[in-house]
Amino acid sequence: MPMKRRLSKQRDTHITPRAIEIFDAMRAIRCSCDPDDCNTKCAGCKRRDDLDEQLMFELKLTRVVYPTIEDPLVRNPYPPGTHGHKTWQPDYEAQERWRALEAASREARARKSSAENSAEDVAATDTRPLQ
Repeated sequence: MPMKRRLSKQRDTHITPRAIEIFDAMRAIRCSCDPDDCNTKCAGCKRRDDLDEQLMFELKLTRVVYPTIEDPLVRNPYPPGTHGHKTWQPDYEAQERWRALEAASREARARKSSAENSAEDVAATDTRPLQ
């Protein structure tokens, strides 16, 4: 029986302004975890996990994915010689979502900056009535 097949396995991700807002908030979070204690998470990691879940729902991903995004510049986090180091693989789908959100965020900031500059130009023009 013939099957319909998508040529591209990549799904289109609809990026909303809320998704950009969540992404920017996630990028601002810093980890303060104790490197010797891998069982507890710091407040930043807990907040990032919460935002990651919100982002997954905002992007309307059809299945649960964790992490929703992954920095393409990330390196293997495990110490050399460990099983984790040998088996770790980057999440290419999460990296693609990162790149798409990063581009959308950059574009949104540029639009906002352009709009603010336009508003300043309008405010700076002389609007006195002619005599």
